[in-house]
Amino acid sequence: MNLIAEQYAHKLALDLECVLADYSGKWWDTAIKTLGAYREAMNAIHERESPTWMGEPLL
Repeated sequence: MNLIAEQYAHKLALDLECVLADYSGKWWDTAIKTLGAYREAMNAIHERESPTWMGEPLL
């Protein structure tokens, strides 16, 4: 998980800064795409580690 967080941290911070500087500009879509990619990567790890909805192990 740390590797994914490190991979996306700079891009997420940059996108956030751009959205705050120009809220109605093109950066909104870019930030949403970056956030979606980050969530997708993290969800893949969570599904592999805790494949059930509540996180309980499979029997």
